[in-house]
Amino acid sequence: MQQHVQRSVWRLLPPLPPLPLPARLLSSRAAQPRRLRHPTPPANAHKKNPAPRLRVADQHVAALVARRSSSSSVVAACRALAAKEQVGVLAATDMQAWNVALQHRLAQDDVAGARALLALVGSFDAANTSAQLWADLLFTLLRQHQSALSDGNEVKRLLDALRDAHGADFIAHTLASVVNGCAKLAMFDQARFLVLYSLALGADALPLPPRVVGNLVSVMAAKRRHADVVAFTTDLFAYAHFGLADFPQQSFIALFQSCARARESPARAVAHFLQWVRAQTRGSSDAPASSSSSSQRRRTEGREPPHALERVFGAAIQCCVETEQPRLALRCYDAIRSTNDSNDTNDSDPNDSKRRPIPIDENIYVNVLKACAATADAALFKDVYRAMMRDGVARGPGVGSAIRFCALAGDVAFLEEVLDDAFALEDALQGAWMLAVEQYNDALGCFARARRFELGKDLFARMAQNPFVAPDRVTMLEVVENHRDAPFADVFELMEFFLERGLGPDLKVFTSLLAMCARRRLVGDAVALVDAMRAQGIAPDLKTYTVVAFVHGTHADVGRIVDILATMAATRVATDDLFFEYVMNALYGASGIDVCFQLLRELRAANVPVPGGLYNALVDVGTRAGLVERTLHVAYNMECDGFALSSPRMRALITRCGSTAEMTELLRTFELLHQGAPPPAADAAAEGEPRFDADVYEDVIDLLARFNKRDVIPKIRKLAEDAGHDVEHEP
Repeated sequence: MQQHVQRSVWRLLPPLPPLPLPARLLSSRAAQPRRLRHPTPPANAHKKNPAPRLRVADQHVAALVARRSSSSSVVAACRALAAKEQVGVLAATDMQAWNVALQHRLAQDDVAGARALLALVGSFDAANTSAQLWADLLFTLLRQHQSALSDGNEVKRLLDALRDAHGADFIAHTLASVVNGCAKLAMFDQARFLVLYSLALGADALPLPPRVVGNLVSVMAAKRRHADVVAFTTDLFAYAHFGLADFPQQSFIALFQSCARARESPARAVAHFLQWVRAQTRGSSDAPASSSSSSQRRRTEGREPPHALERVFGAAIQCCVETEQPRLALRCYDAIRSTNDSNDTNDSDPNDSKRRPIPIDENIYVNVLKACAATADAALFKDVYRAMMRDGVARGPGVGSAIRFCALAGDVAFLEEVLDDAFALEDALQGAWMLAVEQYNDALGCFARARRFELGKDLFARMAQNPFVAPDRVTMLEVVENHRDAPFADVFELMEFFLERGLGPDLKVFTSLLAMCARRRLVGDAVALVDAMRAQGIAPDLKTYTVVAFVHGTHADVGRIVDILATMAATRVATDDLFFEYVMNALYGASGIDVCFQLLRELRAANVPVPGGLYNALVDVGTRAGLVERTLHVAYNMECDGFALSSPRMRALITRCGSTAEMTELLRTFELLHQGAPPPAADAAAEGEPRFDADVYEDVIDLLARFNKRDVIPKIRKLAEDAGHDVEHEP
């Protein structure tokens, strides 16, 4: 009020005349406003965290805080302070001074001084100390990894002394912030040690808050310490008084993710999780009976009600599937169903989180379907699929898993059900979702392998009407397979359909078309397809040449087969036994055994290298036809060309011998095969391998005895002995 009156009085006074200014102040330069100079920055302004200014009145405390104090002076100062009155010393000292003093001692590796300091602080009365003070001291101590005082035994000794002096609850309050600090700085070994130490205090001690343990597990998982997470939780669950309710559900998610990354079995984790679910959803307590009511009440304080259990179940089931534990995944699924069923039968508040049904999303269903497929439980697979459709969560992954299962199992009836559901879902969603081309391809492949070609054609017709589904080359291949029995004109119309969409046939499609020609013995179409392949720059592979050679073999066109083998040799496409098996079966079925031997002669005449597979196929077909002598000649030429005759084929020839002439020729060829060094292919497995198995020599001995040629048996025994066999067989 007085200030307001003074302002009013000053307004009533007339303005004062301007005072005359010196001439130098009236100059243009001097009339400009002067810039204020910044004060000189302090000496430690460049430091990010300058040393705190501690309030220290006692000279002995000042000696402790001094950075350059010697170890002896620190010990002497601690003894002097211990003899003084605590209240007066602490009242005149900043609480942070003790932590700074410990930092200086550890930095100078002064073990004696640090121990004396910790003993001094530990001797403070309960009223003169605090959990925060000891939390700072313990955290400083644990950060010095190289100090002898940071050893686990030293830290345990210090904690034991604090427990005896101030009680177990004081330790629990102290360790909570220390564990969080260690987790923040990735000091996981120290944090795990402190948590396990708090559990070792017993069931009556105040446990660490659940958020502390949960934060530690989550940070370890985020830092990819997955094996440490599994080991740490195993140690936690080993304590009988560790209540599962003290383990947050977010920690279970981190645990299951760590089990999957570390490829560890989640069996124990799943067992504890299901026990945790029963305790949470039914409101039961998992505390041991020996716990008092007060300690149990303290343990349950601060717990959060369960929420979003589907996330934890989803992580558990996915972990089980990734670690190839499908039965554990099905066990988790049964737990969801049983929990929901029990909640439905109870008359309770629907808003109660413990009675809320656990929703099952598509990701859970897909993983459960994978588990069913891994256990080959088709009935359960169908039940889970139908439950997914009833819940209305099925989309691409869920429907695709069902279609893939049908394709692998060849279950056409179930595939029809899945496709009907998928098309009904497409109509209900009005274009918001539709089957992908990969799912169409799996369904088309299933119909083709089951020879349900009409269903495949109808499915492709529906696919062709959808402008948002673009077929690919796999679609082309499966469509060709579904038109296996259709007229060839229809097949070429299909090719025009794909060509209009800029999709030309690839090697697999051409091979499938050639297979159709082979089944129908269409030589001209097969040749035209090969020419079309080459015109598009597609090089035929072994499978393509096999199909084309088979088509020519069905018409006994040996010259074309020779040309194919010459082309393969020039383009370095190696043959195999299956190639000549198809060719020989086609030639033998078309014109008999003579055409088969003609192929060998024409290859030699054309100077085309004779593959070993041709010799093996000739020996097989000659043995099957009963032409033992001609086949033995082929076998001898085979050995001369460097290809070894196998023991099973030799035994088959011995078995087919039915006349004296055949026996004589076989004995002569058998002796010739033992002359000289064996072919390289014969001893490819190991050096010094016997020429034939012991059973071959025993079969020859039986053959000689059957034709009364016992005088030759000693010679055969000698060949067996030279080959490394001790044949004592008696005919």
